[in-house]
Amino acid sequence: MNKLIKRVVPVISNSLRSVLIPSISILFSFIIVNYFSKQLWGEFVEILLFIYIATTFCNWGQREFLLREFSKMPKNITTIWQQFLVARLPILILIFIIAFVFYDTLFFELLLWLSSVFIINSFTPIFVYERDYNKSIFIEMISFFILLLGLFYFKSKINLKLLVQLYAIHNFIKALFYLILYKIHLNFSNFSSKFSLLLSGVTLFLMSFTGFLQTKIDVYIFSIFYDTILIGEYQIISGFLVFAQSITMILILPYLKNIYRLTDQSILKMKKSIAYFGIFLNTIVITLIFIALEQLYQIQLNIYQIIHTFLITYPPYVYSLEILSLFKENKEKKVLTVSFASMSVNLIISLLLLSLGFKITGVLVASAIAQMVSLFLYSYKNNSILYG
Repeated sequence: MNKLIKRVVPVISNSLRSVLIPSISILFSFIIVNYFSKQLWGEFVEILLFIYIATTFCNWGQREFLLREFSKMPKNITTIWQQFLVARLPILILIFIIAFVFYDTLFFELLLWLSSVFIINSFTPIFVYERDYNKSIFIEMISFFILLLGLFYFKSKINLKLLVQLYAIHNFIKALFYLILYKIHLNFSNFSSKFSLLLSGVTLFLMSFTGFLQTKIDVYIFSIFYDTILIGEYQIISGFLVFAQSITMILILPYLKNIYRLTDQSILKMKKSIAYFGIFLNTIVITLIFIALEQLYQIQLNIYQIIHTFLITYPPYVYSLEILSLFKENKEKKVLTVSFASMSVNLIISLLLLSLGFKITGVLVASAIAQMVSLFLYSYKNNSILYG
């Protein structure tokens, strides 16, 4: 019984953390939109888009790379972690320069924000490897609570600069918690680096970067065509859809080790079960998203938009196991190829439809088609349930 508890608790904690982070993001957007303004949220989203892409570069695929290296050399975790940290510092400095050029009036706020996120993300592979999910949940919740206190304390004075300051401080508090929690890894015997590690992590970086763009390219393209209020509204919709897409992996994650040991026939049966169950579950999720958008944000989707949100969020139920199967066979480059193809389709169709004035419907259609492309490519390449 004790062994079962020891196995189950980390799985539950990790699932809770996976749900908590996007939930906090959704709650934060709700607070800004309803207690302040959609205009302010849209302006903040423009800053968020820069932070998202900046941190993706700074991370350089470190989570997947370091977890793999930790498994190979568990006695050298601190050394490997420190070397990769130092190797990524020039990327962070380059991001600082870009921030100064494009956001000079918010530079010091972004300096604190980017530095803090760099520290937080640097410790992610460590707490994942050590399965300190409960500690991570505590850090997320306490830092968000402090952010809320700041928001309502300065409620009458809130503008974009103050909001960015508060959010930067919120991340700084999280970074301090992680620095205290994992201070044992900060004992640098020498400040050495292996920049060759960046080359070793290129494939994983490209995977994370294309995966990031696959889920965010529509928001970036949308921001080129429309004003801050519409950008803010679409980012809220996109946030819900990304959360809905992640449900599949949250459900599968507890069985990851077992999946890697299953035969192809067993995996095929599991794919079918998830695909059929996904129709039912995703229908419920999309219904809840529709209600939440209408009741909490006063954003109304028409029937065509709702159909496309389903087409965007359902395919991962079918192809998520395909991705894990490719990882199992060390075929990460095929995943990268599919992600790049999907991202390219999304980019081209989004540009076309937005230029024709289709607004939110246009990017939803583009995202839905991109997901169908991913579904077809994974199914075609791997003889999945659609061709099995």
